[in-house]
Amino acid sequence: MTIPTAIIIVLASTTYYGDKHAGNLTASGEPFDPHGFTCATWLYPLGTELTVRWGDKEVIVVVNDRCDHSTDLDLSMRAFEHIAPLDVGRIQAEVVFDLDNQTQAWKDEHGEATEVPLFTECEFKL
Repeated sequence: MTIPTAIIIVLASTTYYGDKHAGNLTASGEPFDPHGFTCATWLYPLGTELTVRWGDKEVIVVVNDRCDHSTDLDLSMRAFEHIAPLDVGRIQAEVVFDLDNQTQAWKDEHGEATEVPLFTECEFKL
């Protein structure tokens, strides 16, 4: 078991995408499943596991796709409705991740020799 050296919590603009995208190939090569626990983001490497919190609810998702810069996280429909009503549309969620896991996911996606960015462009929660 690896003990994390750094747990980072950031605030992220969070939306969802649903049924109309079902079956489309994601950046990871998997077909999109709106009922899975996945997300699209431009901030974290593919394969990164994130805990997303809103109020007293949280959900664990895996990054398997990319989205544009209009949102930080685009959760699958099921993951979003696990923490917020769909009609809310956009929330400011806390994103919790293990920096060690992000580092390994980055190396898996970009190769061992690439420099790993230390922080994302999200707003840090102090």
